[in-house]
Amino acid sequence: MSNHWDDRLWHHNIDFATYLAKKFFPPGHWLGPVSAAKAPSLYLTFDDGPDPKTTPALLEILAEEQVSATFFIIGAHAENHPDLLEQVARAGHTIGSHGFSHQALPTMAPKKMEDDVRRASESLTAITGTAPQFFRPPYGLLDARGGRYVTECGMKPVYWSVVTEDWLPIGAKRVVARVQRRLHNEALIVLHEKWFPQQTIQATREVIKMGKAAGYTFSALT
Repeated sequence: MSNHWDDRLWHHNIDFATYLAKKFFPPGHWLGPVSAAKAPSLYLTFDDGPDPKTTPALLEILAEEQVSATFFIIGAHAENHPDLLEQVARAGHTIGSHGFSHQALPTMAPKKMEDDVRRASESLTAITGTAPQFFRPPYGLLDARGGRYVTECGMKPVYWSVVTEDWLPIGAKRVVARVQRRLHNEALIVLHEKWFPQQTIQATREVIKMGKAAGYTFSALT
């Protein structure tokens, strides 16, 4: 019974947060790009990496399933684990920025915010040889000032379609159920590397199986 009510509260919270964000946040991607493929598409995205507890396992799953994904990388984590980021790039996945320090941009002074966004982009470029084209704001928060600077840095804001609150220890089964409940064409599915490694790894495998069984293909942002 508690899980039932928790999921009802989650559903309400996500709906309300998404409504407000779409109303007030700068323009950005709430869905993946319209695909030319005949089958409907899903977009797996992973925030907060790279992380030695999750990234290698995720890359293995994605390779086995022949799925492309998008990794939104924290700049400080990239500098700590450049080899992992190089593996993501070599595997052909799209790499986006998630800021350098994972601080909420609207809470930062203008110069500090600009330094954080720029430093992350420079770090990712130095390691992979390619400048990131996409930016997912830490905590999903982006104001007009941050949106303008992200655009000036040559990146497009990316938000979400499906958020499961998997930064909490809710278990892989509930993560997958929450994705399934909101599954739709071009959905941007947000998963997190940092918090509960085994939950993320197991949920990723099951989300891919569930999506394929429902007739979806998986794509990376391009």
